[in-house]
Amino acid sequence: MEIQHMTQNTPAKSVSEFCQNNNISQSFFYKLLKQGKAPRIMKIGNRTIITAEAENEWRKAMEA
Repeated sequence: MEIQHMTQNTPAKSVSEFCQNNNISQSFFYKLLKQGKAPRIMKIGNRTIITAEAENEWRKAMEA
């Protein structure tokens, strides 16, 4: 089964890739997740991924 991404050919990122891209540690990401302030995540099997759309929405929310 092929997974199609919601954004135009922009792959979803792993938590590690998301953290590297946004200059935050993984422990800080999980702290945000616990506080309900992290981006929306998708669980696929045992993987946790973040779509480009969720990342962009999170960035806009963090700017406020």
